[in-house]
Amino acid sequence: MLARISEQADRATHVVRRVHDFVRKGEIRQTRFDLNEALRAVLELLAHPLRAQGIRVELRLARSLPRVSADRTQVEQVTLNLLRNGMEAMQDTAREKRELVLSSRRFDGGVEVTVTDRGEGLPADGGEQVFETFFTTKPDGMGLGLSLSRSIIEAHGGELTAGPGPEGGARFRFTLPVADA
Repeated sequence: MLARISEQADRATHVVRRVHDFVRKGEIRQTRFDLNEALRAVLELLAHPLRAQGIRVELRLARSLPRVSADRTQVEQVTLNLLRNGMEAMQDTAREKRELVLSSRRFDGGVEVTVTDRGEGLPADGGEQVFETFFTTKPDGMGLGLSLSRSIIEAHGGELTAGPGPEGGARFRFTLPVADA
């Protein structure tokens, strides 16, 4: 039985490595797009579950944000994953304190997107552990979402980091380079 478990774990590790390799080396369909528009589109997808869970969303989107050159679907998937994680992290948070902040801003050479929740926060190691494949704090989680999200952002020349939120909870930030003029 232990041999079977070990075999299955090895097989799962192999599958995840192949997915990571695909994301890193795979064909990225880059297009120039308005990042704020993509962020709003993801929020529209989550409108019903956000309302049902009593989660307020504060949008802090920078005006006149330059276009990015990336695979819009992949960037939307990363944003969706970060927002869903924030929603799940607030399941035990009092309804009146449930809030997600989604922001964008320009910085030297790129743009930054931040998702902040007021949930349970990050593990004691400061958050780096959450990006490890198969690490999860969710009872039904597989530990793949953040690991794959980081791979996607890095494949686009950006960075995905985690840290504590200013009022508790967690803050995830990812950067993307600005599209060439």
